[in-house]
Amino acid sequence: MKRITAAGLVLMLCASFVWSGSMEDALFAIDIPVTYGEQQFRQRIIERTGSQRPAVGLVLSGGSARAFAHLGVLDYLEEHDIVADYIISNSMGSIVGLLYGAGLSPDQIYRLLTDYGEGSLFRFVMPLKGGVLDASGFMNLIALVAGIQRLEELPIPVMVTGEDLVTKRTMRMAEGDLLEVMQASFALPFYFAPVEYRGHLIVDGGFTNLVPLGTAAEFGDQLLVSTTFYQNPDLDLRNPLTALNVAVDISKTRRGIEELKRYEHLLIRCDVEHFSFMDFERIDEIREAGYRSAARQLDPDMIIGASLMGISDEVVQLREAYEVRLDAVPSRQRTDGTVPDRFGTLQLAPKLETPGAPLRRSYLHDELTFSLELRGSKDYLRGGISAGGLWEGSSNRIFPAAAVQGDVFIPPGIELYGRAGITGRSELYLAGYAEGVWQAAQGLDLSSGGGIEAVWQDLGFDRSAVTLWTGASAELMQGVRISGETGGQLREYSHWHLFGRADARLSHPGGLSAEYQLLARTMLGSGSLPLYYGEYVHERDTEGIDRYSLHTARMGYTFPGLRPTWGELLLFSDIYAGVYGEAGLFGGFAPAAGVTLGARMSFIGLEELSLFTDIGYDFDQEQPAVRLYVRP
Repeated sequence: MKRITAAGLVLMLCASFVWSGSMEDALFAIDIPVTYGEQQFRQRIIERTGSQRPAVGLVLSGGSARAFAHLGVLDYLEEHDIVADYIISNSMGSIVGLLYGAGLSPDQIYRLLTDYGEGSLFRFVMPLKGGVLDASGFMNLIALVAGIQRLEELPIPVMVTGEDLVTKRTMRMAEGDLLEVMQASFALPFYFAPVEYRGHLIVDGGFTNLVPLGTAAEFGDQLLVSTTFYQNPDLDLRNPLTALNVAVDISKTRRGIEELKRYEHLLIRCDVEHFSFMDFERIDEIREAGYRSAARQLDPDMIIGASLMGISDEVVQLREAYEVRLDAVPSRQRTDGTVPDRFGTLQLAPKLETPGAPLRRSYLHDELTFSLELRGSKDYLRGGISAGGLWEGSSNRIFPAAAVQGDVFIPPGIELYGRAGITGRSELYLAGYAEGVWQAAQGLDLSSGGGIEAVWQDLGFDRSAVTLWTGASAELMQGVRISGETGGQLREYSHWHLFGRADARLSHPGGLSAEYQLLARTMLGSGSLPLYYGEYVHERDTEGIDRYSLHTARMGYTFPGLRPTWGELLLFSDIYAGVYGEAGLFGGFAPAAGVTLGARMSFIGLEELSLFTDIGYDFDQEQPAVRLYVRP
């Protein structure tokens, strides 16, 4: 054993002192914010006020879906020509704050956040980077309209607060890439991955303080505060997830209240505290509640120099340009609502393909498959490799399965798609599609396309389908929509048939709805007609049938006020109950009837799946009929 000399002991003590001192410095600096772009931020505020009047600061709190109440507040402020000199925000309030600071009007922000894609813009991924939801679809949409901008160049100065996982200090960001800062602003831990920003790993600043009023007080004397707290008395506090969410909410709400008591301000307490943080489908109501709250609580005359503000000519010109970009979004969207990937992504994600899901025209591939997919996208190209299992309902067996697929989008509205798959039941599946969708007029969409599929079983040719189709859908008036499609299909390269389909739906704002569907096929020559799972009808034996028509009518009620949640993690909405009747003419009369139950399920209000089941009786086959399917 080596002996430690006196000199060595002194060196070790010195090193220990230096190390502990540096650790102590880092520890006791945790409560000191780190600010990027502060000097320029201050200078830009002075340039706006000309040092002739007090600067007006607007604080937009976090609150997830409730934060869209800020749109209503901005509506009210603009009605009175009040435009803040600077904005301080965090969490979801920063999405509104950054877009408004970039020059978009409240109406344009509303359109951007509600009209394009909605739930399809957020998707599940494996949490390899720290989050279970991927926001790249949403960020690509923002980039398509807002473009690439920097915070320090926005017409209205904006500072966003976040929290750094590395140093555990508050980050105040007033410079940098707009999209990067925006994504960091709502990076709620577990749900979204933290975002790298200048050596930091930034997460949602609303996780520690919903109302960063103290930050705003450093830059101006007149402070407007728009809050969206959560005070829902109907929560099930015995649910472990709800209890966890509320426990986290305690500290960030308490910190916000402390700052509201400490600093002078004009408060707009938005009447949205009863809304769930997942209520993204109720943005209309939330926005209106924000407007009413501002009109009730804010006296514009209390803001000194309000008449000197108003929308600048620069912002007016920007809004005209944004309007053109917003109008062009539909021509850049794929059929699933996403837009081209501007930045490029590579992800590992779970994948579930359900029978009847209206995502692709897979006539010969309609089993339930579940897999992990390595997928990537860049600009107009997407592709993926997946491996998992396939459930065969007829035998109740699971087989291994793997596939590779890819698609290319050609604006406006043309998609090319290809897929190759293999399963453990010695089956090889190949498919390719081309489809174009165009908006001919407001409320009128046209589509046309073609596809080819082929299946080989045990190394021998088994079945094939070549399909051509064209269709249209139109919204005649609010709540009334009709669609139709016609085409032809060649099966096994020898049997031609023509098909047609018509749908009509009438829905009332009160929740009542009625719909009718007609499906018809007729052979051109000899052979039997198919009946596919994805056509939302009961399976029947069509052997020897050369023509048929199938009529389905549904009537039901969607409960508008019924939106149960589980742990504020899963939200159930559009809960539907109704009855259906089916009349098939297959050379004879084949009736069926029963009830339909369904609901839309969403993960924190973003990733969605609409699941329905028919429970009835098939009078032709004299047996119960149960069917589970996905609808758009």
